[in-house]
Amino acid sequence: MDPAWNIAIIVLAAIALSFLKHGAFFIAILAGFAFFSQGITVPDNVRLVVGSVALALVLFDSSRMRFAHLDTTAHKTLSVAACSVGLHAIILGGAFRVLGFDWLPAVTVGVALAIVQQFSNDWLSHESRFTSLLSIVIAFLLATLRVVDSFVGVVNLVAPWLIGLGTGVFVAILAVRVVKHANIHQRYVAFAICAIFTYFLASALQGIGVFAVITLGLFLGNTVASEREKLDVQPFKAILVLACILLGLMVWPSWQVLLTGAILFMLSLLIRFICWTRVPFKERIHLTLLGARGADVVALLVLLGMSAALTPLIPYAVVFILFSRLTMLKETF
Repeated sequence: MDPAWNIAIIVLAAIALSFLKHGAFFIAILAGFAFFSQGITVPDNVRLVVGSVALALVLFDSSRMRFAHLDTTAHKTLSVAACSVGLHAIILGGAFRVLGFDWLPAVTVGVALAIVQQFSNDWLSHESRFTSLLSIVIAFLLATLRVVDSFVGVVNLVAPWLIGLGTGVFVAILAVRVVKHANIHQRYVAFAICAIFTYFLASALQGIGVFAVITLGLFLGNTVASEREKLDVQPFKAILVLACILLGLMVWPSWQVLLTGAILFMLSLLIRFICWTRVPFKERIHLTLLGARGADVVALLVLLGMSAALTPLIPYAVVFILFSRLTMLKETF
């Protein structure tokens, strides 16, 4: 089939699924499986654009927090997030290594799978923000890691991050003037455009787009953007659902992959139980089971999956995500 028709079919499916109140995430990945089984594919440049836009949107949502509002709960969950990311890197990375994958790709995907979806619960809301920021930055750092043996090598390694930082600050300063007096609907659009523009501008300047968007979110979150203003209006939700379909398109899980994904998810539950040590036992169980993976990790994996070294690990990660959704009592996306 003509690639243009493939893209049209997938986009229409994403738009239709985005109107679902519950289960859109889960069904979209399964739809990707179905499209894959029918031989429907999309070009890599489509994956790159959709993954980048989706990651820019979810990163902006995660990074937009006011430092003045970070209470004791936030400080406690920061240690939980750091513990979770570290243990996922070690334990899940080690599990992938046992499966025969190289250490660097194994740890990168292990770190990515530490990301959890945002919930209204204060503990989980803070945890999801911190794990998202830590995991995405570390995953991209690992993906760009290389041996440096000279001062020039150090400069070449650090420069993209500094460019990302500068780009985020530059766009944020301009954005403050634009959105300060806008109404709520105009702000949704302005925030989304700023996040997407920042990501691609930093990338065009050979910078780290992820770091640029985080900088933008932190800057605007402490000036004009409320933490409660979520980019969940219909067009943006459709983009995130489209990213889920594209992730499913990369996979046709075998029974071995399904079993391995289930074991990896059980290890993740154990990690979460270990990390939540400062809360009552009953709430600890609740927080452990509500560690569903959301749009953040999907967008990240769509981009990471374009790397030849990481592609073989994606099927296990996708099955892992699907099992994590089954722990939710009620789907929110």
